[in-house]
Amino acid sequence: MLLRILPFVLAVTGLRVAIRSGLAHPPKLSALHGYKVESQPTKNKPSESSSTELSEAGAVTNKYNVTALAEPQGDQQFIQKLAQFRQRLFPDGMQLDQQLMAADQMNSPALFGDDRAISWFPVQCSTMGLDLRVVSTLQEAKDIRSNAVYKVRDQATGKLYVLKHAGKTEDYSAEVGFLMVANHPLFVRPICIQRERRGARRPGIVLEYIAGEHSDEYAKRATTTVADLQRLSAQLLVALKYMHKIGFVHGDLKPGNVMVKKNGELVVIDFGYTAPFPNTRPNRGNPSIKAPELSGLITGVLDEALDMWAYGSVLATWYSSKYLSPIPKRYAMVHIGHHRDYSFSSVPTKYPADLRAVLYLMMSPSPPMRRFRNVKTLQMLQSMAFFNSIDWQALDKNLSALYQKRKKQWRNPLSVTPNAVLVGN
Repeated sequence: MLLRILPFVLAVTGLRVAIRSGLAHPPKLSALHGYKVESQPTKNKPSESSSTELSEAGAVTNKYNVTALAEPQGDQQFIQKLAQFRQRLFPDGMQLDQQLMAADQMNSPALFGDDRAISWFPVQCSTMGLDLRVVSTLQEAKDIRSNAVYKVRDQATGKLYVLKHAGKTEDYSAEVGFLMVANHPLFVRPICIQRERRGARRPGIVLEYIAGEHSDEYAKRATTTVADLQRLSAQLLVALKYMHKIGFVHGDLKPGNVMVKKNGELVVIDFGYTAPFPNTRPNRGNPSIKAPELSGLITGVLDEALDMWAYGSVLATWYSSKYLSPIPKRYAMVHIGHHRDYSFSSVPTKYPADLRAVLYLMMSPSPPMRRFRNVKTLQMLQSMAFFNSIDWQALDKNLSALYQKRKKQWRNPLSVTPNAVLVGN
């Protein structure tokens, strides 16, 4: 049995070392991005009629005395178009850039390097006494490399679960690896591993069943208010920063991978693209939420900045049902393909200014500006007008209560049945 457990223990131990060594002391934004922040105003101020200008070289200068000394590398035409889109989206956005970098200059603890213990082992469902039968198909596999998802029921208790068969070994390994160390009420809870037949390439992952709907469907409901979406936006931000704090990037964050329970609580699902950063695989993800560095339009390390770009895209999709008419099937500020092809949508000027300010930061052409890697930069984001209605302390208290409830419900099979069989890939 020890030989079966050892690979999982070694994998998580290696992950902890990587997090500690590479992310515990992140460099400052000014060093990564090349921005120079001047504390005193310059004598020759740019014209007040334009807060941002694009120079011939693509450098951004502005009346807030923030000068881009080293612009992001990559497709300069795309970078300029992105800068122009952001300028129309929120004309005073460069002031936000200055505030963000000023917050980063403060001596503030990093949001990384937590030593997370293994909270779940992939044990066989039979070990737990579960006898699962398929109730319905939630997602059919298009081919042998596609995922298949089923609703299943335990014959003894009648309780519903979700059975997911990953089409690719790497996706199965990624999901199991993350779920082993993640223990948070805003993530779907893993239950066990179900091997369908002897000799199968991969077992299925059995997860808790979420009685609710996908977040984009929830956003389009007439009964869903702007206040409801603001609450979900805050919860999703908390979920992402927890994930980043333990050294993982989701890699495929989109409205379809965010569920909303009947009680209004948010749950993040589908971790097949999840990876410990900076090891994220390129050219992954949905085009409507895909960060430009994934296609090489902007070069740089692939890390948590990918999720924050996607976070802005998810928010833009949610709010499109409230402010755009006719309601688009899926609004994408930037649509990026796998072959460096891209297109920009019309600027959502009908969105309120406080939302556009957040979207502006999430669309930064410089990945380091999207990391929010220490306490002060995250506090700066949470203090923006868009989140004025959010009581962060109350949210934290509520999540702590949910965590304690989940902890009581959590049954570690190894403590119940010493002869439990661990299942790998």
